[in-house]
Amino acid sequence: MSSPGNARSYEGVSGPSAARHLVCGSGVSSTCQRIGPEIPATAEPCRYCWKRALADCRARLSGRGFRVSVLPATLWSGLYFAFVVHVRLSLDGWPRFGQQLEGTLLRWHEATVWQLGRGLFLTLYALPIAVFVLLTLPRWRHWVVYLLTYAGAFAAAYGLVFLAPGPFLNWFLD
Repeated sequence: MSSPGNARSYEGVSGPSAARHLVCGSGVSSTCQRIGPEIPATAEPCRYCWKRALADCRARLSGRGFRVSVLPATLWSGLYFAFVVHVRLSLDGWPRFGQQLEGTLLRWHEATVWQLGRGLFLTLYALPIAVFVLLTLPRWRHWVVYLLTYAGAFAAAYGLVFLAPGPFLNWFLD
């Protein structure tokens, strides 16, 4: 399907805009590919490519993916607030600054909250690399939304930590 002027026509896009149709990521759909060597690699993506890429991404997103991406932060947040309640009930008040917890279960609960929180935080270091890799793979590009949702859920869980009572936070962040 060629038109005059050495530009090809793809799904209703013809003329000069069809020549720019290649650039949206080399493979978002079967029509988003390099048309030929005469097109510079630095060409800007046309509006059709962006619309097609966004529609393709929206079609692949699922509620299950969003639930799985917020699950680790939600579970950690629940574990943290269970620890707050556990400390309050075990000590019949809030711990004092520098106080050590007595009891194996309380110490295990504290260690679990710290270790899982640290693990969630460390996964954020790999996030930019994973986002970059997924953006370069057209079939997996929609997974970036889930990674960003994961990061947002972790930020929200971290913010929720500061809703605990002041005396507990003074002791916990000691």
